[in-house]
Amino acid sequence: MIPLGEWLPDQPIITGPDLRSAKNVIPKLRSYGPLRGLSPISVALTSRPRGADTFRDSGANVHVFSGDETSLNELQTDGTWTARTRTVGGAYATSETATWKFAQFGDKVLATNFDDELQIATMSSGSQFEDAGGTPPNAKHITTFGDFVVLGYTDNSPFEIYWSAIDDPESWTAGTNQSDFQRFPDGGFVQGFASTDVLYIFQQSKVSRMQYVGPPVIMQIDVVSESHGCLTPGSIAQHGRVVFFLTDDGFYSLSGDQVAPISSEKTSLWFLSDMKLDSLFRMTSAVDPANTIVFWSYASTASADNTPDTLIIYNWVAKRWSYARITMDLLLLSLGLGYTLEDLDTLTTNIDTFDIPLDDPLLTGGTPRFGAFATDFTYNIFAGSTLASEIETADFEFSPKRRAYVHGVEPMVDSESATVATSGRERLGATVSYATAQALETTGHASADSSGRYHRFKLATPAADSWNDYTGIEVLAEDDGEA
Repeated sequence: MIPLGEWLPDQPIITGPDLRSAKNVIPKLRSYGPLRGLSPISVALTSRPRGADTFRDSGANVHVFSGDETSLNELQTDGTWTARTRTVGGAYATSETATWKFAQFGDKVLATNFDDELQIATMSSGSQFEDAGGTPPNAKHITTFGDFVVLGYTDNSPFEIYWSAIDDPESWTAGTNQSDFQRFPDGGFVQGFASTDVLYIFQQSKVSRMQYVGPPVIMQIDVVSESHGCLTPGSIAQHGRVVFFLTDDGFYSLSGDQVAPISSEKTSLWFLSDMKLDSLFRMTSAVDPANTIVFWSYASTASADNTPDTLIIYNWVAKRWSYARITMDLLLLSLGLGYTLEDLDTLTTNIDTFDIPLDDPLLTGGTPRFGAFATDFTYNIFAGSTLASEIETADFEFSPKRRAYVHGVEPMVDSESATVATSGRERLGATVSYATAQALETTGHASADSSGRYHRFKLATPAADSWNDYTGIEVLAEDDGEA
């Protein structure tokens, strides 16, 4: 068996086992698994979501919030949305390129979109949002750090971070009760945060670490990286103490103050040529901790507008990549609210065709659910039918400087519906032309009729097929004389 190697589009892949394509699959340590499509678990919002997040209140109840152009909303257990828009001040005015960001402070949830005043609501009481007290600045980014709420890229300055008074998210007078601000003289705009026992501050060309040291200094800020910053806020994804983000030369990880490339020489060049630069404000990211995967959603150059149509996928344990072509609005890792049979009436009119099994833990309360808002503005989880997959190998030379005749290929995948297409040619510079894809025969092999010095293979499974792992290929080949 020839094992399937890494997908390395940035390399001149002439000979295997590395891959030329790994589409609509999930990278694993020694295989590739299926990627499931979206399955709705909510009704549609009235307009495109500009951000969403999930929290537990003081009673451990789960709350999922979303924001669109004019409103803030909360997901209910029956899949409907309840408006939580402020009653004083009216509808919001979120601009086309703006994003709602959320943060939790005790039983409070705060929301900011830069265009409107900082919003605050009490989760356990189900209250409406309202303008936060203390006259905080408008801001693009928000997080909690210890006993403080921290804002970034404010309407005072795009280079500014501003933190609240200690243990009070509605007190923002600089110099009072440890509230203060910091404007960075270099490093570019503030792009976002990642909070652990320290607060990492991402700018366009710099990453800094902030620590609480108390009065009179209050916060100590030190530079972690002066050579790599964050290209777009939506690329920041965090799992525990590890943070993933996009720079101007690819994807990086940050762990223990160490910044390291994860896509260099692998997928950086492919991604930078595939993504639509003026649509990067639509990028979102999320971690699927159960599968040690981080996903980034973005609009490719094939997108007719700014709508994200591609996922680039990284398994941080296997250190492998893949990608998918799937259209959506934004990614979200949320917690399940829990659904009753009555609640499911909102999600489906025919339980027999409902994609998600009724005993699936994804339908129980508190279970992490990796999902996305679809372009119809419904919230979905990745629990639908499997997507049609495609894996393309590099070229194989079975005997040095000799031709081979390939008459059969067995894809090592637990599928009865897989197909294989074969291409053979005499020179690496010759045109690649695949024969018609062949279905599996009773032997498990797909027939082939290919003669040449170099051979490559395209493996595929159809949409809605049931399978678990691609691991490799077995090739039936015979010597076919000198090249």
